[in-house]
Amino acid sequence: MASPDAVIDLHGLRRALNGANAAVIAGIQNGSIAVFRNARHDLEKAYPNLYALFQSIPGRKVYVDVTVPHKARAAVLLEQYGASVFTRKPSISAFHELSVALDEGLMLISADKGLFDLQQIATKCGVGHNLLVNVTNL
Repeated sequence: MASPDAVIDLHGLRRALNGANAAVIAGIQNGSIAVFRNARHDLEKAYPNLYALFQSIPGRKVYVDVTVPHKARAAVLLEQYGASVFTRKPSISAFHELSVALDEGLMLISADKGLFDLQQIATKCGVGHNLLVNVTNL
């Protein structure tokens, strides 16, 4: 099994499974696309029908966990991002996911609100734009 070149979050996974994105499914199957472990758990809880489809992908899936060093980098990004009380801030998981991609040198596949949040962080902090991929472009 190949080491992953990319990691996919819940937003990207949900979109890929809904659209039966062959490239993403093949990447998960051959190990070139890893899945955030928390995205797998969230998929199981919130989208049981898509989780069943995810489980039906043959082969051993590669999972990525958010570690303490990733959380430390996310804290730095969160501080750089800043936000006033009156502005909407991306979720902490978006900071964690971007930190993993930066630290591990992985492309980060996402979609919809998740991708929008990641792009906001990357723009405001000046990092990681080249790592973000819209699942619909695969």
